[in-house]
Amino acid sequence: MNKSYIKVLGLLLVVGLLFAVAPTMQAQAQTTVSTWDGTYPTERPIGMVAPDAGVQLVNTAEEFAWLASQTNMFVGGVTTVKLNVDIDLAHYAWIPSNALGGGATNTFDGNGHTISGLNVS
Repeated sequence: MNKSYIKVLGLLLVVGLLFAVAPTMQAQAQTTVSTWDGTYPTERPIGMVAPDAGVQLVNTAEEFAWLASQTNMFVGGVTTVKLNVDIDLAHYAWIPSNALGGGATNTFDGNGHTISGLNVS
């Protein structure tokens, strides 16, 4: 067999393997979306993790809605609220609040996630 034929065949094999792996890598990079049901919980959602080192993680749309319904989401030593999931507000009527509170040292960290479906009347 010709050496250049083997090189071309090897190159095609490597390119083919790259294309075969690419969709798997892309699927792993997709993020979870939590969709809001349009209600504001009156109590802290069950399973919502306690703040750690001043950071309150938000893992569901329900947790986000509960925090937003509070007078101030930065209480009890919380200085950062951090999203761990994309939030879809599903176009339900969202009531703006002052939950972000005052204070220049407070941070709302989207952490690379998005909030979509916002409907403010």
